[in-house]
Amino acid sequence: MKRLIAIESCQAHSDRVKAQFATWIRDMTTEIFVFSFTGEFLGISDDYAALPQKTQAICKWALGMSTEYLLKIDTDTYVHPARLMASGFEKYDYSGYVLDWLETPYCAGPAYWLSRKAMELVAAADLSQFRHASYPDAEDVTVGLILASHGIKPHHDRRYAPQEDVLPENDVITSHLSRHHGGFKLEMMFEAHERANGR
Repeated sequence: MKRLIAIESCQAHSDRVKAQFATWIRDMTTEIFVFSFTGEFLGISDDYAALPQKTQAICKWALGMSTEYLLKIDTDTYVHPARLMASGFEKYDYSGYVLDWLETPYCAGPAYWLSRKAMELVAAADLSQFRHASYPDAEDVTVGLILASHGIKPHHDRRYAPQEDVLPENDVITSHLSRHHGGFKLEMMFEAHERANGR
């Protein structure tokens, strides 16, 4: 399991994961493994406050499976498989769409890559030391703080675009569907798949 797409999920989002498997995951290459991680599977809580612990637990599990590169995504993220595999993620320890509005830049949570080195640092971290005062439950902020403490800066790749659609005429790799007005609805995943395939 050299490459892993880790869907950070929960019991309440099982229908979202099914929609991901019914759309873009069907087109994934066999070179990458896709797995959905719930709190129950990882032995931790499924609530929002436990997201940093969930990400850390995912990293520990992935390391135990000899994973070299991990793409952490959310249940409301759409992915273009071919673009993902050709994106060059292997060049970086930590990459995705970088947000720099806080004092420490970090990769936006809907989709970001971690190398084995980065996973090891997240897995070994004392999370209590990396909780942002204003955003203590934001797992993406926490990961950014952990890696920054070891001198690892996030590599910005605009193609992991939280605010854009995956379309045939662009090069966007991932799209965060919950950005739309009214929040995520299940049909959005299927609509995104139709748009991505020019239908």
